[in-house]
Amino acid sequence: MKIGLVSDIHGNPDGLKKCLTFMVHKGVDQFLFLGDMVGYLPDVKPALDMLIEHHVECVLGNHDAMLLNRLPLDHEKDKIYRLSDTRSSLTDIIIAEIRTWLP
Repeated sequence: MKIGLVSDIHGNPDGLKKCLTFMVHKGVDQFLFLGDMVGYLPDVKPALDMLIEHHVECVLGNHDAMLLNRLPLDHEKDKIYRLSDTRSSLTDIIIAEIRTWLP
């Protein structure tokens, strides 16, 4: 069994697509996402859709935990992370999906 690992997408669906395409081409049987879907870049929804489509098991990263208010978010760092902006752009359904990820 081949297991593919990916992490730190930070709202970059193009990067995730390249990773998943490569892993599919290499015959990966199971995909694991090791956290940090959000932060920095704004395109979380298309990236999350790809994870769901490929049945990827996901783990919360520190940025994901900050988005969910499970970790404190420093106001100054958020100017770079852009998690407050991201949180306000996500639907309740997307937030609920992220909440199901393993801590």
